Amino acid sequence: MVFESQSVQEFLFSELDRRLQHNRHYSQRAFARDLKLSPGALSEILNGKRAITAKLIFKIEKTLGLSASEVSHLLSLLGTVSEKTKEYDQRSKKEISQQFFRVISQWYH
Repeated sequence: MVFESQSVQEFLFSELDRRLQHNRHYSQRAFARDLKLSPGALSEILNGKRAITAKLIFKIEKTLGLSASEVSHLLSLLGTVSEKTKEYDQRSKKEISQQFFRVISQWYH
């Protein structure tokens, strides 16, 4: 399953889906608990709002019992950015006019 994924985010979605198929009462909150992540952090990762780091991959390795080759594959995917993440990055970067910048940069209490 790891080697079929095109991104770490996709791998996490597929692992969550696999667990949901085995237990229909399983939840994203339970998956976060199993990964030793906060539910909010997992939600942000799955929605492309939080970067996936090598540290996170090593944490996943320990909790899911991944092999060295699976971890290596996930690490190679770190450069792969999902479409959701690209979209979020574009929305978060806004240009402002120089006049507006001067106003907000020279505020006083």
